[in-house]
Amino acid sequence: MSFNKRTLFFLLIPAVYLLTAINSIGYHHPDEHYQIVEFAGLKGGWNTGEDLAWEYDAQIRPALQPMLALAVFKVLNGVGITDPFQLSAGLRILTAIFAVFCIGRFVRSFLPVVKESNRTAFVLLSFLLWFLPAISVRFSSETYAGLTLLLSVALLNFSKKQNALFYTGIGILWGLCFEFRYQMAIPVAGLLFWLIIFKKEKLSRLFYLLSGGIFVVVCCFLLDSWYYGDWVFVPWNYFKSNIIDNVASHFGVSPWYFYLEAILNRPTPLIGLLILGALIIFLFRNYRNPVAWCMVPYLLVHSLIPHKELRFLFPIAYFVPLILILAFQAIPEKWDGQIKKAVFYPVFAVAILINTGGIIMLSFKPALNGNIAMLQYIKKYYNEVDLFTSAGSNPYTLGNIKGLTPRFYANDKVKVKNLSEVMNPRTKEKLHDNDLVLLWAFSSYERKYVEQLGFKEEHRSIPLWIEKIDRFYKVFTNYDYTFVLYSKKSGELGIEN
Repeated sequence: MSFNKRTLFFLLIPAVYLLTAINSIGYHHPDEHYQIVEFAGLKGGWNTGEDLAWEYDAQIRPALQPMLALAVFKVLNGVGITDPFQLSAGLRILTAIFAVFCIGRFVRSFLPVVKESNRTAFVLLSFLLWFLPAISVRFSSETYAGLTLLLSVALLNFSKKQNALFYTGIGILWGLCFEFRYQMAIPVAGLLFWLIIFKKEKLSRLFYLLSGGIFVVVCCFLLDSWYYGDWVFVPWNYFKSNIIDNVASHFGVSPWYFYLEAILNRPTPLIGLLILGALIIFLFRNYRNPVAWCMVPYLLVHSLIPHKELRFLFPIAYFVPLILILAFQAIPEKWDGQIKKAVFYPVFAVAILINTGGIIMLSFKPALNGNIAMLQYIKKYYNEVDLFTSAGSNPYTLGNIKGLTPRFYANDKVKVKNLSEVMNPRTKEKLHDNDLVLLWAFSSYERKYVEQLGFKEEHRSIPLWIEKIDRFYKVFTNYDYTFVLYSKKSGELGIEN
């Protein structure tokens, strides 16, 4: 790789990850916030046990990540950062830094198996496959489990420092991977079998591996017991609740082929087809590769579990670039030349355009429906204000379900009121010029009502240009449930939607 290319990569990659971390406000899935940040509030002082989700009562959520979040908050508080939106941005930025490190280590580890002509593409795909930066800034269990697994595979594949300390360190990574997300016991077990079958590892080294992992589990057992105030082995509670008692299925079930469809469609059909085809080729030709021993058991077991979600694929998404490159290298040499130019290059050109569009969109898109981004906007531009909402469009709570109130972002300067009281002809409640109205995008009747009173659209939780682009990428699929903020002073702020 030339100096100019390296300089470009060193500038481009951190810029994309930093931009994504700053703009990806909020959470991809509620668990990322309500079972980590809000759980941290139990020891941080902004929550009690009664405020937390049912997982707290069931004692099935590990304390490791909430306490890491709290530690970061304490450090940032020490340097004068107390704003909750800046604190959560700090988590995302630190996650992005860790992700760039882990991905970089993985790339260096597997670079020798990549042809010289394909190495630039391998580096770019590893960091900038369009959905990877957005995954890599999330302070979620899926992201940290995936990154610790990725780092362990990188070290096992290439490191020459194979002594007792090295294997103990790998075991610690496996333990962390497991504690971040208990399902990661599956790919970790796959790696262990890979070491036994193909690497013929000595029993002494396997002992060090297991010792490192057990050490982390024991430490987290003590941490969990302190957190819950009782002796508790959280992994067992999690397994019993979600698998034996089948509680997870209460949140929806899907057919066994759900993940095959997700791999094919969610990265966009063209890129998904390339990934699915590459995965099939890779598994046939590279079954000795440690990545195969991570992915196959993980996909098989998750396909058998009734409750399925796209985010469950995030921990293994980091292996996709390597799979794409190795599958491409498996194309027979007789297909070089005219066939590649006529078939593959046009497909790759379209894929590059799709990938670029996805990177740009996700570099600016708030997470989920932009609910937390809207809270940040209101706090930034308004002090004390009455906020009228309707039909559940209150971003300060997710309905009446226990534990789904984002107390971390609570703003006592905003008084939330019900717009229906204003619309009732018998009420004395009125909208004043300094009030704000926040509605769902689909609330055409209420929006028409406030517009007739002179209120104008000031801000959307997700900008319209992102919404239009995302109609193709389908990162968020229900734009009826994005927020639209109305005021009578929208023109005075000089802010564009």
